[in-house]
Amino acid sequence: MKRLMRARTQIMATLGFAALACVPASAAISGFNGDQNLAGWEYNQSDSGSPMQIVNNYTIQFTGGESNRRSLWYTTPQDITEFQASFTYRASSISLSGPRQGVTFAIHRDAAGIDALGGGFSGLGYSGLTPSAALTLETDTGSNITRSSFYTGGVLGSGSQSTAPIDAFAFQDITVNLQYDGSVISVSMTQGANTLPTRNYFVGSLASMLGSSTAYIGFTGSSANGATQFLSNVSFVPEPASLLGIAVAVLGIRR
Repeated sequence: MKRLMRARTQIMATLGFAALACVPASAAISGFNGDQNLAGWEYNQSDSGSPMQIVNNYTIQFTGGESNRRSLWYTTPQDITEFQASFTYRASSISLSGPRQGVTFAIHRDAAGIDALGGGFSGLGYSGLTPSAALTLETDTGSNITRSSFYTGGVLGSGSQSTAPIDAFAFQDITVNLQYDGSVISVSMTQGANTLPTRNYFVGSLASMLGSSTAYIGFTGSSANGATQFLSNVSFVPEPASLLGIAVAVLGIRR
């Protein structure tokens, strides 16, 4: 009986490792690669303003004038089945008039690929990209309120909620964290001692929505009457929990 049990364990272990080997690996994104040329990233700009500036090896000035419309995509599609992501946002000036401005953390399979760039002004450089999904970080210039929500299909609605006490108008770093478990996007933000409680967006399967388990990851942004916005500390890691799930299922391990 012991021999049979050992044989069963060895067979299941072999099957488990084989299952893990069949899962395609995906390179994680870590920062802007410390490269003045942004190796591995593709930058798009439709406006005639000064181009995006690399402040240092790890921080970029994404927008910096009026009527900016821009996007920045990692050129290697990433596994979006489950993931963790984070980035730091900071504004140093924001016009107090005009339509909403801001940035999005976006995922897309638009036909334009790494050249994708959506509508400007209130479109945040994202509107019109499809299939896609995006977390917005918006500055409502009419009320000086920072808002955020999660949208899909290249359509930005009017349901964005205040992120108070997180405030882009304070001109301090805002760290944004996202975790996706295959169904729910959980978003939290911190700014100094202030914390935005986790918000959960029930989006279902992004892979089904986008028609693929891999997609382009990056940022879009716009400024209306003027907004200087910075991005840094970007990270994207395909979540290994799904691999653990496969091992548990195949090996018959009880947690």
